Amino acid sequence: MGNNKEDALELATRRAIYQYIKACPGAHLRKIHRAVNLPFGQVLYHLNYLEKNDLIVVKKDGKFNRYFGKNLMGRKEKEIISILRHDVPRRIAILLLFKPRMTHKEILQYVDISPSTLSFHLNKMVESEIITRESRGRESLYWVTDEKLTAKTLIMHRESFNSEVVDRFADVWLSLNFSDPEERAEAAKDDEVLARRVPDDGNLVTTVLNG
Repeated sequence: MGNNKEDALELATRRAIYQYIKACPGAHLRKIHRAVNLPFGQVLYHLNYLEKNDLIVVKKDGKFNRYFGKNLMGRKEKEIISILRHDVPRRIAILLLFKPRMTHKEILQYVDISPSTLSFHLNKMVESEIITRESRGRESLYWVTDEKLTAKTLIMHRESFNSEVVDRFADVWLSLNFSDPEERAEAAKDDEVLARRVPDDGNLVTTVLNG
């Protein structure tokens, strides 16, 4: 085991893996393997080494192990980004950021999945406290639990998602609040400005989700 962080990262291949995890927090093993283009067993060895040397932490996400740089983000942000690494929950979260307090039936109008699949993802997101559910008679309403942190996570890590939907979301969310490009760049670093609500516009949401 290395004596310090510098020793642990002295090897170029191990350093490349660590830098990738910093740039793409919440990446799973196979994604890291594809990104660094090293033999699978070698990647796994270096990940175990980095974890033992307290440089990364592993979070279980169903069948995936997700990797994060140690002490680089809080527990809640790790939970959010782990859920948002999945395409369907990511689309649901973006939809609810634009149109909070939607019913199951209303959400189905924007996501091309079966009702049972939507129910599965909504339940997982509620269990993870990414969204909140409130019963209203026979219906339930859903909204993003922490709009500020969820929007910030999507915007600050947009490049790592490699998603046109996330790119459109970030551009629209910021442009609706900031006309000046420099202000938009700073907005991605500011918790308060990211808490601003955007107009409830169905056409806008459709454009963000579907292009």
